[in-house]
Amino acid sequence: MSNNVSEWSRALKVEFVNDFSHLLRLEPQWQALVAASAQPGPMLAPDWAMTWWKYYGSGRLLAVGIFRRGDEIVGLAPLCRRIFSYRPGIPFRRLELMGSSGNEADGVCGEYLAPIAAAGSEADVARAFSAALAQNLFGPWDELVLELMDGEGAITAPLIDALQALDGGLTCRTTTEAWYLPLPDDWNSFLQTVHGKRRNWFRRTWKDFLAWVGDKGYAVERARTPDDMRTGMRILSELHVERWHEAGHGGAFVSPRFAGFHQEYATRILKRGQLDLLWLTVGGEPVAAHYSFVSGGKVYFYQSGRKMGVPANIRLGIVMFILAIQDAMARGLREYDFLGGDSAYKSLFTTRTRPLIEVRVARPSLRETTRLTLHTAVNAARRLSVSVRHLASRPASTVRATADHGTTCL
Repeated sequence: MSNNVSEWSRALKVEFVNDFSHLLRLEPQWQALVAASAQPGPMLAPDWAMTWWKYYGSGRLLAVGIFRRGDEIVGLAPLCRRIFSYRPGIPFRRLELMGSSGNEADGVCGEYLAPIAAAGSEADVARAFSAALAQNLFGPWDELVLELMDGEGAITAPLIDALQALDGGLTCRTTTEAWYLPLPDDWNSFLQTVHGKRRNWFRRTWKDFLAWVGDKGYAVERARTPDDMRTGMRILSELHVERWHEAGHGGAFVSPRFAGFHQEYATRILKRGQLDLLWLTVGGEPVAAHYSFVSGGKVYFYQSGRKMGVPANIRLGIVMFILAIQDAMARGLREYDFLGGDSAYKSLFTTRTRPLIEVRVARPSLRETTRLTLHTAVNAARRLSVSVRHLASRPASTVRATADHGTTCL
């Protein structure tokens, strides 16, 4: 079902879509819009969102906004609706982006998500989107939560400006940072950009790997066909589970829903030439794997796995990154994006980051006032608990001395 609504900002018309079959028919135009946007990230595209809906859409309702200038689609807001409860059980009617992780333990953690706009139309789409929210076009809502948006994205600043016009509390916070490496022409050029000690460390890591390989030889394999893809995903899953089993966890691929999503998503983007699934073999045995996406001249590294039980000086994870980055350079790609999170290995390759932010708009209501009150009380209780534990860990003589000087002791 879709409803045409009156014209919004600068002659943009908005259409509301809540029927999946209708959305499927718009997939080619959605794909074209992402390609025409200033930052065509893979997780903005319908391959990610449609597959996500199949595996994670339960308990949600579609609430997608299509923004047109004449007959041309210049914007798309792939939202969905659900009930989200804050502790101790305060229900909110939430609007959020398709493809996000929400609060699912096995979520796929979509990043760089946002309403999509053709390059140059970001401000118009942002204003039309805000106006549509104000008129409840997407359905009645208590909060809008847009997570893991690119803090430097072309639509981010116009969107925040537009949302400030809504009758509600707007908050923006950086939740993590995405590390990225602008790619030079070749590996030697990259090495010249890093400190001498780090440069020597990379060279020693590679030399140790070659010595370990010896006469067995190594090869980097790539998924080029559906059979390759299935082989590569199996290797990735097994090595990922092995890696995390060593750390006492099962790893992401033990979740059937997570694994099913990525099998289907990888199948879709393989057809578009956007799958970058690599695995490293030594003597014919897989020892490391990388699962990444390619879009807009960039590699987006998503997941990996590696063999455990190798000598301590054999850093298979780093070796796999060296090979993957060299491959990206050879293909003429311009950036290697490590995506969000502060894993230590990322800082070995780059110092550059961009913020991933969460934007939340909450309409004034008793439930929001209650949520804020409880949130403030919980934070105060946590600070008090930390203070008490810190005080309890101090020697008794120090506590008595502090009390004698008039400081309140608990």
